Formats: sequence, structure tokens, C-alpha cells
Amino acid sequence: FGHIVMCDPAKSGSTTFITIMVIQHFMVEEGWAQEATGWQNAWEYWAKVAGNVGLFTESSSSVPNKIFLGEYGIGIVIDYYAWEQYKAGANVGFSNGRATSISADPAGILKGAPHLTEAQRWMEYLLSRRGQEVVGRHRMPMRADAIPTTPVLSAWTDAADVPVIPDYSRDKHNAMFSVTREMFSFWLVKNIEALKSAQEKIIECETLGLQSYEDYQSAVEHYNMVPESSDTLEKALAVDRGVEATNW
Repeated sequence: FGHIVMCDPAKSGSTTFITIMVIQHFMVEEGWAQEATGWQNAWEYWAKVAGNVGLFTESSSSVPNKIFLGEYGIGIVIDYYAWEQYKAGANVGFSNGRATSISADPAGILKGAPHLTEAQRWMEYLLSRRGQEVVGRHRMPMRADAIPTTPVLSAWTDAADVPVIPDYSRDKHNAMFSVTREMFSFWLVKNIEALKSAQEKIIECETLGLQSYEDYQSAVEHYNMVPESSDTLEKALAVDRGVEATNW
């Protein structure tokens, strides 16, 4: 209980990506025709996870350090944060779970760059086999002929080897981005103590076999209160880029 550490998605784009990835996983399981049910199930899942979070950090980069120091048992981060600790000799592992998604890091040259020739040479190096092998020290390279040096990554010599979520929707990802991070923060992070209390009561009652106990039912219902028209969701929608809930 309280063994998980993760960053508040409102403070981290990569953690928001992870949050949406899990939401889409549930949506795909239900089928896009029943995506509202998948949305509901995903948030019930995230509420249960949040109830077991011992600390929400201010940045995602600090999460692996908490694991390295032995302060928490599980850290929710993107893969290369784990590889950095792994290559440094930390006693840590990494799991993609049942499925994941792949997001490419962009690189480019700004229009009107003052040192265009140097920038072009840098891009050529970055996209070369040698440059991608340097990238492969901590994360997956984009070239098939640039083999990563991290042992776990080296097993994935082709993108087809990665257990990806089928039918992952880029459009839905973009539509959900701002809403998801604000909803998670306003609903789960700010109410973390209430979630912990509910989680503690659930564990206590299940341990004692008191699933019919009134407090147990109340605690379980607390986790099923995914906001649909509450102030929490309205606040989330207010900061989004004009995306209506019906477009999720």
C-alpha cells in the first residue's frame, strides 16, 4: 500500500501520454463502438492506481531516482528513464505490461536557422547509423541497422517485436490530451488523501472478509465516481483547446 510513485500528469507530458495510453487500451478492449464504457473503466482503474500512490512528484525525471533509492517499489515512467538507471547498475527492471505504444521523438531545423550548414550536418549525423547507435544507448533507435546496446532493448530489433496496442488512435490521443491531464490532476492528485483512505478501508474489509460491510461498499462506490458533469470535469474542459466531451 502506497508503494507507487509517479508524476502528476499536469506536470509531465510523458506521464499524460502514459495515462492516455492506458485509457485507449481499455477503449480498444471494449471496442470503439463502446468507447464510453472503456473511458469509464479506464478511469476506475486509474483511481485504484492513484489510491496506491505514495507520492506524486513534480517531474517525471525524479521518479526513477525514488526507485533507485529504494523509497518506492514501482515507478510509472516512459521506458528510457528506466534504461538510464538500468545501465547505471541499479537493481531495477522494466515492464511494458500487456501492451504499449510507440511515440517518436521529433527532430528538425527551424526556419531561418542562423547556422544552417551545421544544423544540416547534425541532422545527417543524428539520422545516420552511428548517430542512432548513440541514441540506442538509452532508448530505441529508429533505424533497423542500429542495434541498441541496452540488453532489454536489443531483443527488439524490429518494431514488430514490440507488444503495441492495436488500433491506437492518434486523433483521440490529441483530443484527450489536455482534458486527461487536468482531469487526473483535479480529480485524483488533489483528492489523493481521500483515495488513500478509501483504498485502506477496502483492503481492511477484504482482509477481514467484510465485503458486505457498509463502509466497504461506500469505499468501493467512491472509486466509481468518475466525474461526467461535475466541477472537476468542467475545469478540465475549460483548459482544453475547445475539444467537446462528445469528441472523445
